[in-house]
Amino acid sequence: MSRMDGFAGERISVLARPLVREALVLPLTSRLLVTDCGYFPKAADHRRSRAEGSPQVIVIVCAEGVGWCRLPSGRFEVGPGEALVIPAGVGHEYGADPDRPWTIWWLHVGGADAGELTGAVLADPERPVVPVTDVYQAVALVDEVLGRMERDDSVPSRLAAAGAAWHLLDLLAAGQTGAP
Repeated sequence: MSRMDGFAGERISVLARPLVREALVLPLTSRLLVTDCGYFPKAADHRRSRAEGSPQVIVIVCAEGVGWCRLPSGRFEVGPGEALVIPAGVGHEYGADPDRPWTIWWLHVGGADAGELTGAVLADPERPVVPVTDVYQAVALVDEVLGRMERDDSVPSRLAAAGAAWHLLDLLAAGQTGAP
């Protein structure tokens, strides 16, 4: 199945860009805002390339299978129980392994605290793959974000999604050696 067709069983939610602009000036969501999130099971032929990077931080939790990522710092494999964290504005390309396509739970976050939270997760920003100490909890948190965003695009749903995303980033940071 080609990427344009989607993936059987996928879930995806994208916050309308006018709502993103609105949320980035509100007291809490200006600190951290989920703009996009999803779940791609056995995502054969999945591939994304952004020469200029994304305006948001990208977090991909790999639950099964294998994927890869290419950044200016090199090429990295991503396996089960690992997360790929790409800082905003960093050119990248990533995709599923052709023989063992990954199953991923992912989100994009922006806001004033996104960079600092990313820095807490990545001890070395040139090495974007980190171990996930509790993959079940990480998946549950992305599922919570996705459920809130699928429900509606109200301010309470955006706040709840941001809270779960903050928890996910804290979980990833706490699992890193030498994390503050």
